[in-house]
Amino acid sequence: MVNTASPPMLSASNRGFPYRSHPTGWFHVGWSAEFEAGEVMPLRYFSRDLVAFRGKSGTLSIMDAYCPHLGAHMGYGGSVCGDNLVCPFHGWQWTAEGRNAEIPYSSRPNRGQRVTVWPVHEVNGLVMLWYDATGAEPTWELPLIAGYDTDTFYPVHPHCTGEWLNRPVAPQFLGENLADSAHQKYVHEATDVPEIVEFSGEGPLWHSRQRMVWGRGKGDTWLTPSGGKVGHLDIQGWGIGIALFRFEGIDDTVQIQSITPVDDTVSDLRMTNFVPRHEPDAVVPTERAAKRIEHLRRQVGRDLVVWEHMTYVARPPLPPEEAKPYLAYRRWADQFYPEAATPAVSAVTGRS
Repeated sequence: MVNTASPPMLSASNRGFPYRSHPTGWFHVGWSAEFEAGEVMPLRYFSRDLVAFRGKSGTLSIMDAYCPHLGAHMGYGGSVCGDNLVCPFHGWQWTAEGRNAEIPYSSRPNRGQRVTVWPVHEVNGLVMLWYDATGAEPTWELPLIAGYDTDTFYPVHPHCTGEWLNRPVAPQFLGENLADSAHQKYVHEATDVPEIVEFSGEGPLWHSRQRMVWGRGKGDTWLTPSGGKVGHLDIQGWGIGIALFRFEGIDDTVQIQSITPVDDTVSDLRMTNFVPRHEPDAVVPTERAAKRIEHLRRQVGRDLVVWEHMTYVARPPLPPEEAKPYLAYRRWADQFYPEAATPAVSAVTGRS
């Protein structure tokens, strides 16, 4: 599902956003199934034109798009030869490490030329790209999803995903939802405001846990066929731009939401749902599973209505019930922004 319509985005300063740089960390740029062997795909993230290609060995590479020779964008008309990217303009070949491997009309390659290569990691069917404004290598690894395996869950792409491209949102907007329980009632129509029973930020990972009641007072529903159920929304933040939600007490679905900056004004928002197969060999979700995915997709749409039009309040007048987790999240988040005035917080914790 692709929705590219969006209102104009105000500048960061006009929206009150305190950061002037993109956060450091891992960001989601697509699903593994989209990047087929031998194919070349243009990308644009962090105000940089990029090119992705998967070589014969199966390795996915992402590098700067422009050929150092005469500036052709290698994502348009480029091809793959073995594990090399071939420029469409003069056939120069570039290795996955960004080195010039061949000039077809010359006796030797130009070994002094390099193309910038971006760190890439494929995890749980998602393609993750590392961004650091200084060009530094990754400082932490992405976790795996506990309990997930491809034999018992539907393939994530394309049926279990959602995609909203070029939207005026920032990764911080998604991140702050992880410490905000009250919006569950007013944005997502929860019966009550959930209780945050614990929260912690340690290194690059955030964790919070909300006690929730699903379906109370609604009788039997498709999601709660036996009436209201008490459970927990267990949340992980992998840096600023990736959030994992586990719906404990309702079903075994796990959702990942991600926001990846395209440039200083718009980002791509993606949703990935890991849904257990109801039939061992099923590839397409059953009617019930499809209904669950569509329900989750609508909830992302509810967030977007707010995120696309909001301004960022740097010093919010928070009531006591939400101040501790919300401010703890912001202190933890500062570590990912190079210009943040607050030093990186190694650990923040809380429990109600």
